[in-house]
Amino acid sequence: MSAEKSQHLTRRSFLKWAFAGSTTAVAAMAYSDYSAYALVVERPELRLPKWSADGLRVAVLSDVHVNHDNATRRARESVQLAIAEKPDILVVTGDFVNSSRDHALANIQSAFQDLAGVSFPCVAVMGNHDYWTDQPRKIMDAVRQTPLKLLINETFEHRGVTIAGFDDAIGGHPGYQAFPEGSVSTNLIALLHEPDFVSDMPDHVSLQISGHSHGGQMCLPFGVILHTPRGAKKYRVGFYGDAMVPLYVTRGVGTVGPDLRLFSRPEVSLLTLRGA
Repeated sequence: MSAEKSQHLTRRSFLKWAFAGSTTAVAAMAYSDYSAYALVVERPELRLPKWSADGLRVAVLSDVHVNHDNATRRARESVQLAIAEKPDILVVTGDFVNSSRDHALANIQSAFQDLAGVSFPCVAVMGNHDYWTDQPRKIMDAVRQTPLKLLINETFEHRGVTIAGFDDAIGGHPGYQAFPEGSVSTNLIALLHEPDFVSDMPDHVSLQISGHSHGGQMCLPFGVILHTPRGAKKYRVGFYGDAMVPLYVTRGVGTVGPDLRLFSRPEVSLLTLRGA
């Protein structure tokens, strides 16, 4: 084969593979854009050793990051999906926004407006991005102006269940020992934004619910996770019955960075809690 013909084939092969690669990249980008708004309702049934309120249904939202209008519409859709499930309790595990500007604060109001008048209690905790804004106090005030009850190292009682809302582990000051055994009900759900800090939880907690990881957000096929942030390195998505205390980590609703998700769709969780 002449050198000229060989060079022609090499050039043609390069163009062929370059075209295939660019087509794959465009397809992946388009799918990532679609997936970022393709909300899915996950309905796991969790078996808990320390639990007697059999059948309690908890709706979980997290990481809404309502920094722009499209994210706010997505968060509002997630709220509507959660309401449609008719849970006993709704919880939000932090990261409402990345900014304390007026527009972002208004988005918090818009995202959760449909919770007004619901028949079940709605509680929330702060996340690290809420604290990394210029004025975290404004985020707290904005959340308190919604139907959500913000818990910062506080408890909320409902039908024999105690919800313990812990302050954020990275940006705040969580009071892990604020709820000694015997001072709360035997059915104790802890809300804490970052899952890895389950190692600090008192062992009488029945279940910890967290977000923060986004399920990796941009993953390989079949949900193979490439990266998660500090605080979600060990526990990244799903149910961990063998953690220090049982732990559920939701993929959350929103995004950080590019408004894209790949093989990690946004999640509204409906947890049905059963005794082991």
